[in-house]
Amino acid sequence: MVVLGDDPGARNVRAAGLMAVNILPYSLSPVVIILAGVSGLPFLFAAVMQVGGMVGYLLLLGSRYRSLLSQGCVRDAVRRHLLDVRRGGPLLVLGAISGLDYALFTYSTRFVDVSVAAVLFELWPLFSVPLMAALTRRKGRYARITLGSMLLLSGGFAGAAFVVASQSGRLVGAGFLPTFDLALGASLAVLSAVAVALAVCLFRWSEDLVERLPGHARDSWSHLDLELFAVAVAIVVADVFSFAMDAGVGLATGENLGLVHMAVGLAFGLFVYFLGSLAWRAANLITANLGVNALTYFTPILALGWLWVYSASGLPGHQEIFAIARPEFLVAGAAAIVSFNLLIYFQD
Repeated sequence: MVVLGDDPGARNVRAAGLMAVNILPYSLSPVVIILAGVSGLPFLFAAVMQVGGMVGYLLLLGSRYRSLLSQGCVRDAVRRHLLDVRRGGPLLVLGAISGLDYALFTYSTRFVDVSVAAVLFELWPLFSVPLMAALTRRKGRYARITLGSMLLLSGGFAGAAFVVASQSGRLVGAGFLPTFDLALGASLAVLSAVAVALAVCLFRWSEDLVERLPGHARDSWSHLDLELFAVAVAIVVADVFSFAMDAGVGLATGENLGLVHMAVGLAFGLFVYFLGSLAWRAANLITANLGVNALTYFTPILALGWLWVYSASGLPGHQEIFAIARPEFLVAGAAAIVSFNLLIYFQD
């Protein structure tokens, strides 16, 4: 268990601050995807983003943890853990699959309005919170998830139904079934949320790695530092496979990125896959309160705000924003998602 003083409230406040850092890059994602014009290039753009994220974590490892990596016994421990396929292989595979998140999200914007995709993408805590609790239960971490929390989490799906209905224009009655494009786009957006949730598998893998590190390393470094080190290693390894998957699908389907797209992808990968994800992971490492993840539900509200500003700006592509039949359904659904998950945060 990470120990940062004896005051759980102080740890929760610090975790909430890190979550605020996480919110900004993720809330900008829909606008960046529109500005970059990559809805038709989802997989190669996501692959370049993976490179940007890997660069950030490699810089972290090389700067903060150089002395730790210089120890042969530490490198041997990392190597043994990587080669222990039976124990950690499935977790790394699932972590690598999580790298499909932005490819699926970007692809979904070809079929549904980006505002709809953005809100559905932010369903990921509905999947990640129970998964994180299940994976770490034996270690005594994140033990506070309750039936009430699960009921509140499930309430977010009611909000998701309103979000999907906002584009079809109907929630019930004749003709309420979604068209093929709407069903496909909404499914891709939800699958992108599931992919994000799978990233928590790397938490479990990294915790097992910390246990394998030599005793003198655990004595001379704080547990939080060692967990961030292990998480960075896990992400770099998983991202190699994520990059291969995204790039392979992109090249197989004939995608072709220009230099501008590549530059935007690298910069955005650093911003989202490194800065944003590092803040989220650190927040979950310094507190056992899973409710802190509910703060990420400010992301869709902020994302909708950025989209509204862009829509009102008159910039190229602005007419594609908010091309939905029932904007009030979108607002109601987003508000329901936020409200349910804020209740989780405050009940903890």
